[in-house]
Amino acid sequence: MDELRKPDFWRARGLFASGWWLLPARAVLAGVYPGRVFVDDQASPTAALVWATGRWAYVAGAAAALEAELRAVFVGAVQPTLAAQQRFEIYAAADFAVLAAVEAALAEFRPQFHLEQTFWFDAERYRAARRAIELPDGAEIVAAELPLLEPSQPQPRGYTEVRTLAFQLRRGDDLLAQARLNGFQLDGAAMIDVATYAVAERRRGYARLVTQALLDACIARGIRPVWETTVQNRASQRLARTSGFVPVERYPVCELRWT
Repeated sequence: MDELRKPDFWRARGLFASGWWLLPARAVLAGVYPGRVFVDDQASPTAALVWATGRWAYVAGAAAALEAELRAVFVGAVQPTLAAQQRFEIYAAADFAVLAAVEAALAEFRPQFHLEQTFWFDAERYRAARRAIELPDGAEIVAAELPLLEPSQPQPRGYTEVRTLAFQLRRGDDLLAQARLNGFQLDGAAMIDVATYAVAERRRGYARLVTQALLDACIARGIRPVWETTVQNRASQRLARTSGFVPVERYPVCELRWT
């Protein structure tokens, strides 16, 4: 596959036009989120891989082209860049031919597949489900503007100063839970990340506290949040459903690890 220059990213947009699970790919193609784009034909792509800076990539298009050229991108670009991380995920449509192509192209790396799911936000459901939750002793919810990229990620020029909105539950210097916009956003929609950091602090409603703070801010700013999680993550799915989110899509993800 050939790598497109950023001004030519638009050439691959048609391959990633539908599906909320492809929001990260569309954010890269629009220049909102940093990434790289590889195609089988620079003038008229029939297959493409969009790599969002970090460990996520999205493939679409002709299965034969993906099978023939995906390995070269992985070995030549992905592995050297992620030498320390040694983990990569490829998102694909639930299309047997595409999945078979990905598996065949990367067979030597023993790909493992799992299902993920996106949830679309229903503000009316959220308002009906929203409830007051008492803050834990000594804790407070703090709004923060966080760097778009983690320090461990490559820092492409033009993105190091970009910030994303977050709400954190803190007790002194301890970060208990956080909900944030993760930077995958376009046309008024934005994916969110939610985490409770200490295992001992889970199942106490902390994630709901920060989630509600972020969702309130999204509503006020006219942002439509999108939730993504694995099918196996029952706790995340439960929090999504009870926070006004409705499941809309399931899709396979190919996970690669190497040493």
